[in-house]
This record gives sequence, structure tokens and C-alpha cells, in this order.
Amino acid sequence: MSALSPAAAAKPALQFNMQAVVLCYIFIVLPLFDMLNGFLIGQDYLAAGTLASPSQIGRFIAIILLFAYTAKFKYSPYLILLFFWLFFLEGLFFFRHNNISGVAIGYANVIRLLYMYLVFVAFKNLFANDFTTVIKFLKYNVMFICLSVVIASFTGLANSTYGWGAGTKGFFSSGNGLGIYIGVATLILAAMKKYRIYTNTPIVIFGLSASALILLGTKTSFLMLLLVMFAGFWSGRLKINQI
Repeated sequence: MSALSPAAAAKPALQFNMQAVVLCYIFIVLPLFDMLNGFLIGQDYLAAGTLASPSQIGRFIAIILLFAYTAKFKYSPYLILLFFWLFFLEGLFFFRHNNISGVAIGYANVIRLLYMYLVFVAFKNLFANDFTTVIKFLKYNVMFICLSVVIASFTGLANSTYGWGAGTKGFFSSGNGLGIYIGVATLILAAMKKYRIYTNTPIVIFGLSASALILLGTKTSFLMLLLVMFAGFWSGRLKINQI
């Protein structure tokens, strides 16, 4: 058997590292930008929808990383033409209304759509080639977000869910959206455990998820709490004698 050349031997490692960078950024680093954004809005240092907000900056960096990762994959020519058309339209409308703020918001929305498309392309490949690693990073993401909600609540730095009462949404700006995300992500982990696709989901994940959903204090989060508790028993991570 002939030995691999150094370039050929380095290629799989480079590919793996790029996957790890993308997953780490999407699941761990990007939530930090969203937390900073939500904290600044909650403390009235930043208005909702402000241009060049931490969330928008984080998403722009994500687009660069995703493009670097997906550049070798096949893009839909129709969607690429659509994005070029949207960018062209925003520029054309600017010459009609001469409103810098308006065109900036328009471009921010187009970039948000571009980010969603690149995420789809990247995860389509990741799910096909390294599904368990994606689920592992999803587990880290759920643990990280739930811990942030718990820590923010007990340090008194959390944003109030409704502006009154005991509900807190951590450092994030949307309580209902956060409750849905935590609930659905935990249900996915439970299903992966149940069907033996990814079994390394410790019971502490369900405890953290339940704690965060209780602290959120929304009707949606309490519904998700019931589903998470059911999923814990269903997946076999919780047993009656553990309660």
C-alpha cells in the first residue's frame, strides 16, 4: 500500500477541524452574541432592531464561516439569483427614497435570509456525514443556554420575561422563543436517546432544561416543561424511582 502524501493526509483533519469550528461557533459562540444583545436591550442600553447589534455582528461572522465551509458544495442557482435580485432591489429602492436607515434594514433582512440558507446547506452535509457530532453539539448548546438562564436568574442579572412577576428569560430578549427552543431541542435529544441514535445524554440535561423552563414562567414554557418531563420518562433517562 502506497503512503499518502502529506497534503492528502492533512485534508481529512482540516475538514474535521472546519466542521468543529462551524459547529462550535453556531452552537456555543453565537448564543453569546444573542445573550449580549438581549442583555443590552433588557437594560435599555440598546433599542430592539438596532443596526449593527451584537446579534447582527455575530450572524455576519457566522455567514463568513458558513460560506468558507459550504463553498465546495452545490448551491441552488435559483436561490443565488434570488439573493442577487434582492440585493439589487434594495439598492434600486435606495435611489428612490434616499433613506440610509431603510436600505440598511433591508440589507440586514436579506443577510438574515442568506444566513438561514447557508445554515441549511451546511447542516444538510453535516447530517449526512457526521450526524452524531451535530447532536453532541446540540447537547452542549442546550446545557449552555439552560445554565445561562439559571445563572442569570440567581445573580439578579436576568431580563424579566414580562417586565413584572417572577419569570426571567436569562440574558435573552425573547422568552417565548427561548422556551420553544429549549423544549424542542431537549425533545430531539430524548428521541435520539430513545432510538439509540445518540445515547450519551445525561439526566442533568433534563434537569437543567426543566429548571430553565420553570424560570421562564411563560405558558409556552410550562407546556414545554410537561413535554420534557414526558420525554425524559419516554427516553428512559428518568425512572419513577429517581423522583
